[in-house]
Amino acid sequence: MIEEEPRGDLLYEERPPWGIGDVRMKPLDELRTETWILRGLVYFALFLVIFNALTSWITPMQLVFTTLSIGLVSILVCFFEWTAVNNYRAATPVRIYDRGVQIFASFLERRMKFDGFIDWKDITGIKVIRAEAVVAKAEGLGFHYKWAPIRIEISTKQGKVRHSGKKVPETILEMVRIMQSTWRLTAFDPGEGLGQFEIIDRSARQKKKAS
Repeated sequence: MIEEEPRGDLLYEERPPWGIGDVRMKPLDELRTETWILRGLVYFALFLVIFNALTSWITPMQLVFTTLSIGLVSILVCFFEWTAVNNYRAATPVRIYDRGVQIFASFLERRMKFDGFIDWKDITGIKVIRAEAVVAKAEGLGFHYKWAPIRIEISTKQGKVRHSGKKVPETILEMVRIMQSTWRLTAFDPGEGLGQFEIIDRSARQKKKAS
């Protein structure tokens, strides 16, 4: 007897380019490598500061400086981890199945028994987040969006709010359309369509500068 796939049939899978900003068009393997290199440097700096504080005889003034250094490096660590998680969310493709949606789950979320899959029966609301965004479409060519859909927030019966990470505006609209038509869910969107946008042609600007 063949076991039934718990997620159901795959209805949609996000295709590149996915993400906005520094993570656009960047493969996950490359992003992981860069993240672990930077993570190693940040944690090594924190280790050096703490090691120096524990092994050196320091004056009260040096103690104040060391305490401030540990605090600043700790803030840097928290900021780096927060940025890394958001980059992973943006770079990880969203998949929609007929029984739910699969998004990126961080290490902490996985420890809290969330594997990234949201059953559609647990969804209580879908909200489209809009903001200004720049998306690269081709070499030297991009779009500058104003009030564009860049992220989806999904509210669940458990009181949690999960989000997709920053995505290309066309991708957000397509995912919302599929979720609405498949599960008959309503989505709150403070705007309409892709919003206003202008084409950015960097190659043309470079040619003008060269001439």
